[in-house]
Amino acid sequence: MDIKLRKVNALSGTIDVPADKSITHRAVMLSCLASGKSVIRNYLPLDDCNRTIETFTKIGAEIKIEKENLYVNGIGLKIPSYRSDKYEFYKVRLLLKIPVA
Repeated sequence: MDIKLRKVNALSGTIDVPADKSITHRAVMLSCLASGKSVIRNYLPLDDCNRTIETFTKIGAEIKIEKENLYVNGIGLKIPSYRSDKYEFYKVRLLLKIPVA
């Protein structure tokens, strides 16, 4: 079976999944690295998920929390430097998981 892939200029849609720590991290990271607005519904507000949110707000993403939803205005692939603090190792480990071409 042959699979042909075509380049697209935009991607949009909705995916419904249950609240999950891993999915929350990835949804926040991808939404923050996308250009434009995203809504993450039913996120899991655990401490390390909240640190992921904090990390991306410190590097320029706008994230608004309302009840069980996150409203994200992403920064695209323009990741600025950030000041070191007590969560430095966590942030570096988090950002290294993102392949940026």
